[in-house]
Amino acid sequence: MRILSLFLLLTGSCVVHAQSITDFFDYPEYNQFVVLADSAGGIVKPTDLDFHPAPEQQHECWVTLKGQEDHPGMMFDLELASRIRILHQADTDQPVVYGSITGDPHFMLEPMAIAFGDNTYFATTGGSYQQYIYGDEVIGLGQGPVLWPSEEALYGYDFSFNPLGLSAHIDMLHQNTYSMGIAHDRDNAYWVFDGYNGRLIHYDFKTPHPPGEDDHSDGRTLHFPEMSLNRVDDLPSHLAVDQSTGWLYIADSGNGRIIRFDTQFSDTTMQLVNDGPDGLAHDVFNVEWSVVTDQNLELPSGIEVVDEHLLVSDHGTSELILYQILPDGLMEVGRLELPAEGVMGIRFAHQSIYYVDYLGNELVKINNDRPTALQEWQDVSYELFPNPVSDQITLRLNDTQGITQLQIFNALGQMVLQRPVQALELQINSTNWATGVYHAQFYRGTLPLAPIRFVKE
Repeated sequence: MRILSLFLLLTGSCVVHAQSITDFFDYPEYNQFVVLADSAGGIVKPTDLDFHPAPEQQHECWVTLKGQEDHPGMMFDLELASRIRILHQADTDQPVVYGSITGDPHFMLEPMAIAFGDNTYFATTGGSYQQYIYGDEVIGLGQGPVLWPSEEALYGYDFSFNPLGLSAHIDMLHQNTYSMGIAHDRDNAYWVFDGYNGRLIHYDFKTPHPPGEDDHSDGRTLHFPEMSLNRVDDLPSHLAVDQSTGWLYIADSGNGRIIRFDTQFSDTTMQLVNDGPDGLAHDVFNVEWSVVTDQNLELPSGIEVVDEHLLVSDHGTSELILYQILPDGLMEVGRLELPAEGVMGIRFAHQSIYYVDYLGNELVKINNDRPTALQEWQDVSYELFPNPVSDQITLRLNDTQGITQLQIFNALGQMVLQRPVQALELQINSTNWATGVYHAQFYRGTLPLAPIRFVKE
């Protein structure tokens, strides 16, 4: 039998933003949904977002907008073009829509994802089909990842082609099309979800060329054909790297699952598949990967590593799902229903959760302003057992200290039990509860103690 105990020294009372990603799931009643920008502010068909990494620009939120559908002849209407919309002061509830970057139809057609590196460069991927034409010859697929500088002056106002006609990009590699997601690895290297071939690709741009030129010959590309991925049209399949472990997490949208891939591979075999204008490309075999969850997922899309947790958005159910990362997989912690029509990319930044609603044309910020450090309590502790539970739970307090009620919530934040507290020990019958993760919460009036999670078998 496993017993969970909680010990608190509570002094004073205050209200602060979320202290942990778990607060949004443990205290859903304190979540506030703030629409930072909508179609009136230029947020139309948003697919993803990221925050600028430079200390003086960390308040900037960059949002990719899909724009018009794929089109023949590389001709497009500027008013419908794919863009990146930049919001300043996005760490507040009243950001300023500063401006936008518009790419031409080769470099930024239907962007699905954006990822900043640690050097202020960023990369985008496109969810459309293109061929790669070099000279007069079609030599491959042409909608791979693109590397960009983040100095907005290079792009002109809203739209400006470089004199060479190649936009302001600083690198591009063309080993796939339908690139549905991207995550930064290191330096100028990125992981990409190859939706055309259904595989993972590692792109290393190496040394970027000057803005608007086209020398990609030092590029290095690794393909991983042993892993079978499945894209969904117009739906990003994001990726996230856990820098503390080297694990890469992939939202495999079309297969309704989350994959974990070991980026620190060593005992592998490699086969050269291309040596051309994009540099060297190899297939890599004998890598380690696994499905860490395929339960209760419809269309996983956004994904973010937050400390020891993994945050996932499900486009099919309009939910956020939080998992605890374990050595052998994931354990679901909770679910949060969103007032969204089509959630896609997500980020946890500035102690808030951010997401884009593709169908609702919104960038939304979730704040959690739960009370912390309740009033002038002495040492208070309580324990819950057994865990996991089957039919009956016991909760035991060392002192009631004015505690008035107990509430128990399921993983969706729905209250399944509310009971007044009149003794130091409470017995709860859980026979008819659904299996899953729950949390127990004691209150003094409306002020909560920290919760204890438990699992119903």
